[in-house]
Parts: sequence; C-alpha cells; structure tokens
Amino acid sequence: MKDIHDIRPPIFVGFNPSILDILLIIVTIAGLILLTWFFFRLYKKRAFSKKNKNTLLLPVPLPAEDIALKELDMIVSLMENRRRLFYFSLTAILKKYISKKFNVNAQEMTSQELLRSIKNLDIKSEFIFKISSFLEFSDTIKYAAMPASINDVKNDFNKIKEFVKNTSKVTDESLTKEKN
Repeated sequence: MKDIHDIRPPIFVGFNPSILDILLIIVTIAGLILLTWFFFRLYKKRAFSKKNKNTLLLPVPLPAEDIALKELDMIVSLMENRRRLFYFSLTAILKKYISKKFNVNAQEMTSQELLRSIKNLDIKSEFIFKISSFLEFSDTIKYAAMPASINDVKNDFNKIKEFVKNTSKVTDESLTKEKN
C-alpha cells in the first residue's frame, strides 16, 4: 500500500475569510480610538466653557485715598445737624484709610493705641500732631457729648482731608523710589 497516496486537499483560490475577521477587528479598534478622542475633546471644550462662565471679573480696587475722599464727601451733610455722628464717621474714615494705606489694624484700635502706632509710621510730625489733636477732640465729642462749633467741625474735616491727600502723595513717592 505504499503506492497509494491520499488526494491533496483543495487549494483556496480568491478571498480568504480570516482576512475579513482581522480587518473587522482593526476597524473596530480604530473606531473606538476615534470615539474616545472625540468625547475627550468635547469634555475639554465644555469644561473650558464652564470655567469661563463661572469666572467673575471684578474691577480693579480703588486706592485707599480715593475711597477715603469719596467717603469724606458723603459725610459733609452731617456737619451742620448731626455733629456727634459726623465725628464717629470721620474717625471711622480715618481709621479705615490708615488701615488700608499703612497696613495697620487701626479699625480695631482705640485712639491712644492708634496714636502709638502712627508714631512708628513714616508720617510727618506735623500730621501726627494734627491727628493726635483731632482724636483727642473727637473722643470728647463722641463719648462725653461735648458740643462742637461749626468752625471746629470744618477744621477737623479739613485736617483729615489734608492728611489723606498729603500722605497719599508721600507713600506713592516712597514706593516708586523703592522699586527703582
């Protein structure tokens, strides 16, 4: 039986169906990659747009002297009739200005504490004297209910306004010298 041989298997000619399976797997993987990339870009775009919607653009804060001068203009009407309230407001404006301009916690200080801390700041001695006389006089009006004449009220108002204007110039000049 050595001379009898089996018939050879048939030879496939044309299209091979296993190639179709391989191509289908490659197209599926490429589709998944493209779909993932598309959703990732969509997510990034939405996250960026939400971030921009939630961003609140605030105006640049005003300098301390501008705020103080506006507040001083607002209390002018109290000079005539409500002098005690005027002195409370004027002292509050002064303390707020000193707090913002010189980084001193002046709003929480008593008049005596404020005077001690002002002496350590870079302020001319004439202004220190004016502020100390103003604080002493305003304390008598605010807490002892002493009457104040209209001249005293105007003088104190002008003292504080002059202090705000002059110290704003001095501090700005010293800051520009330090930068150079």
